[in-house]
Amino acid sequence: MSRNPTQTVTLPVLVDGTREEAHGWVTFYPGPHTEKSAIVRVITPGVIKKRLREIFPRPEDISIFNGAAGLKFAYESKDELVFQRSFKSVRPLLELPMKGVRTEWSFPSSAKEPRWAVGVRGVYSMLLNRLMQNARLVMWCSDREQRFLPGVYCPDWKTAAFATMLVSQLRVCPKCEVPFVPKILKQTYHTPSCREAHRMERKRWRDKQK
Repeated sequence: MSRNPTQTVTLPVLVDGTREEAHGWVTFYPGPHTEKSAIVRVITPGVIKKRLREIFPRPEDISIFNGAAGLKFAYESKDELVFQRSFKSVRPLLELPMKGVRTEWSFPSSAKEPRWAVGVRGVYSMLLNRLMQNARLVMWCSDREQRFLPGVYCPDWKTAAFATMLVSQLRVCPKCEVPFVPKILKQTYHTPSCREAHRMERKRWRDKQK
């Protein structure tokens, strides 16, 4: 069976490391990173989760992280309630007004229709590209495997946290906003009770919209 060429592949998230914690090394092309250490370490979701409050010490910073995770959940599950709530958190970063943001979930059927318009898709793309603008796709040498592999190099832990969230290795519960490492790919809530509580909340919210 052939693999879909557009299917995403999870790449390791890398940050600068010390010799004691090194997982490999990378050599940057001459430029802004010329003098940075070539030693890198692979960041696991568990490490990001433990250091989340250290990475995002201010309430507004953790609010943006939770909002970005919520926006990702809303886009993938077509949940307008979570979208509206998450958009309030990330709106200051994007400098977008609350009004005028459309919540169509399907893609335009015609190439003549604007695909970039400020709606769910536009906000989702704009935000994640904004948060990931300092990350770089690199070839690094793994000490364990003794070969070169592709990876996502992040110049700071904040970018690494967003990169880990982006590839769904670390998620934030759309109900209680507790960060968690999913045990299975389909796990999107922290607990089953969070899932049921959110379903009831979403039903009540939809009833009010009618």
